[in-house]
Formats: sequence, structure tokens, C-alpha cells
Amino acid sequence: MPNLAVRISTIACPTEAEGPGKRWAIWFQGCSIRCPGCCNPHLFTKDGGILRTTDSLKSELDKAVIKHSIEGITLLGGEPTEQLEAATELAEHAQLIGLTVLAFTGNKIEHLQEHPAAKRFLDKVDMLVDGPFDASKLETRRRWIGSTNQRLHFLSDRIPRHDPRWDLSNTIEITVRHGQVVINGFPLAGHRYPIGITENSHGKNIP
Repeated sequence: MPNLAVRISTIACPTEAEGPGKRWAIWFQGCSIRCPGCCNPHLFTKDGGILRTTDSLKSELDKAVIKHSIEGITLLGGEPTEQLEAATELAEHAQLIGLTVLAFTGNKIEHLQEHPAAKRFLDKVDMLVDGPFDASKLETRRRWIGSTNQRLHFLSDRIPRHDPRWDLSNTIEITVRHGQVVINGFPLAGHRYPIGITENSHGKNIP
């Protein structure tokens, strides 16, 4: 696949607050869905973040596998499907090197399946959380999922449907690097959070 330009917000690695096991999580910049109450409104605009190439991101992912023994990648944002070619290339590379792929989208899977390019993306995803975030329906049972209307789809058998890690409490991770506090995870009111003091690879404010 070609070396594509992709606009991202940030990357967290290793993280265990964005899906099962140690993961490489990437936040895509830009979202036209703009769910009310979204915890990442700064990712709505397509003009923010930083511009990277898919080749540089794949190289970074390869190094993360060696350094952190990560289990998979998580694609979120923003809206990954609004940079569909790049998201597909990253997901394909992750599967080729033995990683699982978890993706979050504000679109419904039925809508994505109507479009050939989006269907190619889904073919490279192992787990998909779909549907817009609804702040009036906060999820309190399923880990890593924002609201009860959102659905979890297992698109391959590479992650067990009854993986007990989905039943644990949500977590937030706090990193202090170079005097800067970095937080990622699920900072939603009313949830219980085991807090981990971790060190990831980026000293940035992580959504």
C-alpha cells in the first residue's frame, strides 16, 4: 500500500486503558459526527494534531512490539473512518505482525458495510465498537465502551468473545513526564477507576 499522510492527535504506548492487554493506541484527528458530550472535542477539527506518514507509524509500531511486547492496536479519535485508507493500512500491518485490532467508530457497522472501502477496513479489524456516543446513556458494565447504545462486534476469532478483561472496571492511566501530566483512559463521572501510574512513550496530553 502507498505511504499515506495521516493527521493524528497522539499515540499512547504501552497502554492497558484502551482495550485488552498492552496496546498501541492512536487517536485520529478530525470527526464530523461530533457527539454531544464527547470527551475529545478538541479532536473534532481536521486542522489540529500533527501530520504523520503511515510508513513512519508502522515503523513506530514495529519498535513498540519489540520494546513493550504489545498485544494489539486500538484505533480511536476523532473518527478513524474519516481517514479510511490510512486506518486500513495501519490495521492491515498490525495483523500482519500478529497484533489484534480494536477500532472505535461513531458510525454503525451496517452503514460501513455498504461502502467497499469501509468494508475493506472492517476486514482488517478484529473488534469494532460502533455507534455514536450518547452522554445520557453512560455505560457502567462493559469496559472500554462509552455508552449503552454502542455495540461491540467481534469480527474475527482472534480475541475470545468471553475474554474476562472486558468485565473488569475501567481504568485511567496517569503519566508524569518532563513535568507534564498525561492522562488517558475513561474519565467519566460515576465510574470506578483503578488508577495506574504508568510511563508511555509520549509526554503529551492524551485524550
